[in-house]
Amino acid sequence: MKHKMIVLSSLLMVLFSINAAAAYMGLGGNMYNDRPPVDLFSPITNDIDLSGKADLEFKWRRINLTRTDHYLLKIYNGYDMLESTLILKQEIKVDQYPVTIPAKTFELNKTYTWSLVQVYSDGSKSDKSSSPFTIIKK
Repeated sequence: MKHKMIVLSSLLMVLFSINAAAAYMGLGGNMYNDRPPVDLFSPITNDIDLSGKADLEFKWRRINLTRTDHYLLKIYNGYDMLESTLILKQEIKVDQYPVTIPAKTFELNKTYTWSLVQVYSDGSKSDKSSSPFTIIKK
């Protein structure tokens, strides 16, 4: 009986170690929710100057690129992120970085909100990140 308990305990320790290592490497099941929102870098201010520029550049922190299928970028007119205020929706491939949107898409003295979701190869998604920005010069 004592021998069986030692074997069972050893087996459980080995299985837990394998599962923990697989979760750490992003393999198999997800022991912890490791799909945090994406950190947005720009535009994130209320003083975007597009004078003489053809495009507005969108940047964010890119992590877990080997497990990422694509990003979903949405731009809304104003602060409300509603279907009725959506002006652009685009899937961004991992190698399409940074993303540029034509300056003519945006109007002077208007506020927009952009959101970004990271979509992983297994179909799971990060939480949504969003940030407003205002065009002050064009």
